Amino acid sequence: MAIKGHKERALLRRGYHIQEALQRRPILNENSFLRRKLITEATELKLKQLCGKEINSGGEGIYCSLSKILDDLSEISPTLEKETYQAILKIYKFFRPIEKDNRVVFSKTIEAVLKNENPGNALRLIAKFLSDSDFKEDDVKKALIKFRNKESVPQDELEEFLKKARFKEYSKYEESFAGENFELLRGTSRLSHGQINPETGKPETFFRLVLAVYEKRIELNTLINSVAEAVLNTDVEDLLYKSDLNVKKDLKVGDVVVIPAGSSIEVKKFDYGIDSYFSEYFSIYKSSSLPEIAYQEDFKSLYNQIINGVFSIVQKKGQFMINKISNNVDGIMFDKNMIILKDDIEFYWSNKGQRGCDELRLSIRFRVRNSEITTYIYDSKSHSDQLIPKEISLSPKAKVFC
Repeated sequence: MAIKGHKERALLRRGYHIQEALQRRPILNENSFLRRKLITEATELKLKQLCGKEINSGGEGIYCSLSKILDDLSEISPTLEKETYQAILKIYKFFRPIEKDNRVVFSKTIEAVLKNENPGNALRLIAKFLSDSDFKEDDVKKALIKFRNKESVPQDELEEFLKKARFKEYSKYEESFAGENFELLRGTSRLSHGQINPETGKPETFFRLVLAVYEKRIELNTLINSVAEAVLNTDVEDLLYKSDLNVKKDLKVGDVVVIPAGSSIEVKKFDYGIDSYFSEYFSIYKSSSLPEIAYQEDFKSLYNQIINGVFSIVQKKGQFMINKISNNVDGIMFDKNMIILKDDIEFYWSNKGQRGCDELRLSIRFRVRNSEITTYIYDSKSHSDQLIPKEISLSPKAKVFC
């Protein structure tokens, strides 16, 4: 075995054989030697080999998860796979400054990212934020710099700053379109949550309603039916999605108008080949002030049961709502300024939101539904009203449910 670490070489210079060194210095075990070879000076991370070492140590960890993300992306786009790998390296470099080898914060960062529905996109956004000169003096970036020099970082605090980092980079992308051709709106869509206690007739938070079922003060099916009915009776004006961008001038290819003035464009900074959520509801776990009981397994299981029950009813009876929303969105601006028009996009109800299937959310998701489509590239530097058509082929993704 080739031993390259300075401690290992020092042991050999003092006359120790490697097996003796392993016995004398438990910290210098074979896994440590291999890991040091696989994690170089942040110029390369051999994720598959690192994953193998994790498995040999008794289970899969962050390196196996990162390796799987890249494998999945390779089926969508080799370019996207490469960009995501480079993002992982950038994050690793950021949290491993020369004067301190702090892989603890890197590991915690990856653990936080893996909670997202689209971890590859989260990795790319965070990496872009960390290397973005526009955020050089940003308070969020300064906080993350402080984290990398600490031995211990509270996970919830780190997650909050990583969330802010993604939001800032996402917002910058949205703002890049504001100008001659687009007005920035950042609208929202709302559903009536039925936050009236069906037994008392009084307003309650959704957490309190779930708690009432948990404490057997309300029947499970009574609440599910009450909430589903309220959702299906949502006011149209609340339901209609006021998209991120309003088109101010006709956007054309030559003299042909492709996107007329007054159109609504939603911004989604990720690859067009990824199925994702458009809007989500009932996400009580976004609140940081929930009492401890909300995190008990039986409570979370009940919450998921309620969401799934509401979803089942809304999916059967709420297609008219999907139609209203899709008719109000004329296209989606994906990453790299690529616009796909609504005729090539399908919206649908799902019970999966951005935190995966451990925490269900009633959501509206979308996917590109046609295999051969014409997309349009917008030049956000010149802000020309001329779009560049681009033909693409893809394999439409299956609808996503939990």
